[in-house]
Amino acid sequence: MKRFLIFLLSVLLTCNAGASHASQTGLLWKVSGESASVYLLGVLPFATQQMDALPVAAESAFTQSHRLLVYVDLLSLDPYVAAQTATDMAKPAAGATLQDLVSVETWNRATTITDQYKLPLQAFSGQEPWLVAWSLSWFINAVNGFDESRGMDRNLLARAHGDEHKEIIALRSYAEWLGELDSLNKDEQELLLQASLARIETGSSYPAALVEAWLKGDADRIAGLQSASLDKVPQARQLLQRLVDRRNATMLERIDQELKQHKDGTFVMIRAEQAIGDNGLPALLKKAGFTVKRL
Repeated sequence: MKRFLIFLLSVLLTCNAGASHASQTGLLWKVSGESASVYLLGVLPFATQQMDALPVAAESAFTQSHRLLVYVDLLSLDPYVAAQTATDMAKPAAGATLQDLVSVETWNRATTITDQYKLPLQAFSGQEPWLVAWSLSWFINAVNGFDESRGMDRNLLARAHGDEHKEIIALRSYAEWLGELDSLNKDEQELLLQASLARIETGSSYPAALVEAWLKGDADRIAGLQSASLDKVPQARQLLQRLVDRRNATMLERIDQELKQHKDGTFVMIRAEQAIGDNGLPALLKKAGFTVKRL
């Protein structure tokens, strides 16, 4: 069963960059200091064919950039090695199983969903809830036509890896990034799983609405959708916001360095949820005294 999970994850972790289609609006900002500017793009973790091409302004900024700044380089490891790393890290202590680590209600909800999608839940039984949450979201989003392997984050990373003139700056290693989730306590990990299950239970309506809002550049709509999707698990909303706040603090510090060192040519890629609201990076950068312009 573990080999099946490693295989499944390695397939999902493989980048499938798509062909170009008509550009849209997206979530793009220009952030300027006294003598340097960076561009900040918020992306979704999955993509449809409508999102294969960057918006025109973002494509221009990315093409001209010398550095791609990300929180973690998802393509830093071979997909099989990345999957093996995740499953090894998420192995429960003392022979516990997933069913031992979550409530009966959460287990029953997970069983209903995996039965619906004809997934063997036992393949996940030897993993902690954080990885099960991640894996189920990836697989079921892909089944519903929202493929994370062709997501804009992976697409841009693949392009940067193929460009010898573009430096990739990752603030966390792949293992460090996974470690942030693995270090959550038992209750917090179950909240992550409950959040994933709540969003999966909407079928394709939730990711479809996110894509529509992203294509229109509607940050407020994205914020509303993400919040409403967790109405059944409000505690998960608070947990996810804490994780976003922590990552934004790290990104803010590095962007501040880039601008104060007068470095032009940096393109910053973050998840959409990191870009919206009063705690989003554009708002934080504005509070820090930089000029922030939505493009």
